[in-house]
Order: sequence, then C-alpha cells, then structure tokens
Amino acid sequence: MPAPTVTARAVTVGESAGGVFLVLGLLSRLTALSLTVHMCLAMVLVNAGTGFTTPRQGVASGAGTELPPMKVAALLVVLPAGPGPLALDASSGSKRSRRGVTGPLAAGPPRCAPRSSAARSGV
Repeated sequence: MPAPTVTARAVTVGESAGGVFLVLGLLSRLTALSLTVHMCLAMVLVNAGTGFTTPRQGVASGAGTELPPMKVAALLVVLPAGPGPLALDASSGSKRSRRGVTGPLAAGPPRCAPRSSAARSGV
C-alpha cells in the first residue's frame, strides 16, 4: 500500500509548509487558498461520518469536524486581505498595490499640507 503513504507525506508537507508560509507571510493568498481547499476536502473525506462535535468516548473520539471549519474561516480572512505589513511578501520589494486597489488610491489616502499660521489665526 504505497499510495496512502505518499498521500500522508504529501499532506504532512503541504500543511507544514503552508503553516510556515502563512506565519512568514510568503505567498499568503495562494497558501490560504490551497489550505482552504485542503481543509474542505478533509471535512468531506475524513470527518463526514463523525458529526460536527467531537465525541468524548468511542472509536471516533477526537475526530469531530468542528476544528476544520474554524480553520477555513480563518483562512477565508487571509484570502481577500492578503499579506499584512510585516509579511515577507510586503518587504520583498515587489511593487504590488495594497489589497488589490489600483489607480490613484493605491498609495493610500491623500496627505494634506499643514496650514500656515495666518490661515489658523483667521487673518
């Protein structure tokens, strides 16, 4: 049975590398998407027969499907938001616009010039 061993190794490497990539902020959206697909498949293929909550006793103890939906919800936050300001994606020097915004608003809100003292005094 070499196929389950290969699959188990691929899942282990994928989840470990995906977790490290998310913590470091490398390829955040792509990693979040792939881990979301992986968690959805895990819910359907592994946890479907055990129910939502974890049984306290029996063969299926510790195998409820309440944890994968929580992980999917967290990953769905990363998909539209993208990498944060401390992510390695942001500091790698790539000139990507922030959060998918293009055009004149990509640089952020406009900065106003400080008012002169004459304008403040009402003269």
